[in-house]
Amino acid sequence: MSYLVTAIGLPLAILVFVYGQRRERPNDQEEIFQRLFDEYREFLKLVLENSELHLLQREVSTHELSPEQKDHRFVIFGILVSLSKRAYLLVYEERLDQQTARLLQSWEV
Repeated sequence: MSYLVTAIGLPLAILVFVYGQRRERPNDQEEIFQRLFDEYREFLKLVLENSELHLLQREVSTHELSPEQKDHRFVIFGILVSLSKRAYLLVYEERLDQQTARLLQSWEV
């Protein structure tokens, strides 16, 4: 009887484990994207709070900014680069599944 339980129970337990892992993976990916999105939203709030730096304009003369404003601008862009690096490291894969590709496309402007 114990051989029967081992022969059937062990493979069944492995199948249940693998199935559970596959079900958790999309939830984990969704959570990662939600955290990244929240951090990006916080970044946009920072940009809005510092609107005098003209961070969203492409052609702004930095000669009009004070040295302190130039420093703030540099730090804010550093935050954006850091966020972009983190997003790349967390979600980059050679071949993206359909769900991940959809979530990444939602970041495009």
